[in-house]
Amino acid sequence: MFNWRVEEMKLMGKGGVYQGDEKIYRPENTLTKDEKISFVDKNNDGNLSYLIDLSNKFNNDKNNLPKDQCGNVKTVSLKAWIKRNDTKKLLDNSFHIGKAYIYSLQVYLQDNFKPIRLTKYNTYNDLIDEVFHRCLKDCEKKEIQYFKAHDQYQISLTKLRKNSDKYRTNLGTKLSFCSDGTVSVYRNDNLDDMREITLEEANKLNKMYERLESFIKELTEENDIEY
Repeated sequence: MFNWRVEEMKLMGKGGVYQGDEKIYRPENTLTKDEKISFVDKNNDGNLSYLIDLSNKFNNDKNNLPKDQCGNVKTVSLKAWIKRNDTKKLLDNSFHIGKAYIYSLQVYLQDNFKPIRLTKYNTYNDLIDEVFHRCLKDCEKKEIQYFKAHDQYQISLTKLRKNSDKYRTNLGTKLSFCSDGTVSVYRNDNLDDMREITLEEANKLNKMYERLESFIKELTEENDIEY
């Protein structure tokens, strides 16, 4: 069984291998289908096993339901079946009949909830494997958020970003704020010649911003110009 706690940060960094641009986590290759279902259910209100049970029940019942010329269950009959059996109301019963979402994965009851194979979006053709993969990606995002909220270096970088934006100055230091959260110091005007700022440097700049805030407050109090 895969036990996950956000503070252990098992999935971040080197917690897997890459298949192209997609990170494949170690538990994906070691857990059984039942273990994957159990883990997803704990993180998604039991919805994965619920959808699997619905699919199994539908496959058992569909031979006794009226069909159209294409061999699909007629819309009226499908709507009625969903109304009787979908107690959680996860399935669309008005426009895209039988459609459901789990971790943003769009699946259909009459297709046995098999993910639509889109290489750009899906890693697996199997529902259980794909949903488990997406669940782990969601867990990793939570780990990253936890890390940024508790790591002293990340806390200092977040504060530095806010100060730089608030005061519209980097106090003479040439800084580059990257979308991945890193903050770098670069030389002259050459962005190819840069290095990540250290914790000590970030703290030093933040203390300078505190002094700047105090100075602004002092000047504001001295200012007696009125309308």
